Amino acid sequence: MQVGAGIQIPPNSTRILDRFGIGEEIRKLSVLPHAFVLRSYKGPELNRQPVLPYCEETYGAPYLHIHRADFHKVMVKRAVEIGVKRMSPH
Repeated sequence: MQVGAGIQIPPNSTRILDRFGIGEEIRKLSVLPHAFVLRSYKGPELNRQPVLPYCEETYGAPYLHIHRADFHKVMVKRAVEIGVKRMSPH
């Protein structure tokens, strides 16, 4: 099964993951982008928005990037820990 590439987790979602008890584990598997950079199709930078440390200072939580498979594993593990029953794949 293909899972896809990475996902972005904004600060409001990071805080929710903390409440679910998986924020720290998600952080260990994530990267913190320094900025969002918009470029022209020809290559030159058009705009740059700082993210680090802006998000933590402004919103009290980081902006994260994580691979979908890593995110999914952590979420499934936590769901099983709190009693969610696994379904068979068929």
